[in-house]
Amino acid sequence: MPIGQLIQIVGALLNMSAFALLHFELASSSALRYLVPNFLGSVVLSVSAFVDQQWGFLMLELAWGVVAAHAIASRARRASRSPMAQ
Repeated sequence: MPIGQLIQIVGALLNMSAFALLHFELASSSALRYLVPNFLGSVVLSVSAFVDQQWGFLMLELAWGVVAAHAIASRARRASRSPMAQ
């Protein structure tokens, strides 16, 4: 199996595992165990799409990654403002 396909499979598995956690109610959409694999999978697939010049797929994965990154950053900001963080 070519390394590029193996990388795509890893990225897809990260995204699908996050989706499964959400679908089976094992994690909420704001949980890091959902957001982190979702973000990492999107980054991996974005790089792969860029290398392969798959522009539509790249746009999809970049959007997915930006949304996940925004959610992670929002969660981090909320955590830093909580009384327990001080």
